[in-house]
Amino acid sequence: AKLMPTYIFVVFQLVRTYWEGFFIDNTASIAARGQKSR
Repeated sequence: AKLMPTYIFVVFQLVRTYWEGFFIDNTASIAARGQKSR
């Protein structure tokens, strides 16, 4: 019973890290595209 919250916490951390990285990459791509068209 003690393992479940830890598992959920680890998965949540992984998802949050992946989502933040995806969001940062997406923002960088949009910024690069904006500079390229200029």
